[in-house]
Amino acid sequence: MSNLKQRLLAAAAVRSKSVSIDGEDYTVREVSAELFSEYGEAAKVSKTNAAALLISECLVDETGEKMLSSEEATLVAKSARLCVPLLNAIMEVSGFGDTEKKPDAS
Repeated sequence: MSNLKQRLLAAAAVRSKSVSIDGEDYTVREVSAELFSEYGEAAKVSKTNAAALLISECLVDETGEKMLSSEEATLVAKSARLCVPLLNAIMEVSGFGDTEKKPDAS
């Protein structure tokens, strides 16, 4: 297998990230392309339900298994204090971080 191919396949491994909220550390994993598409469609109807979808699928326990049911994730999604840092971490680890060009001071 070519070196470039090996690097590409290694890069395709699902990444995870730790996020600290109120002194507790939680782990999120990146969103799949299919789930991100579902999220986009759900967001057209309900931002809370869309957030709950990502949280329920991407917030994982120490074994990598989903931590919350859909119903539990909806409760978490209703709290901006919890939802915003979780969604930011999910988007960041998924490659949707802050890519906007910063204003040039020159």
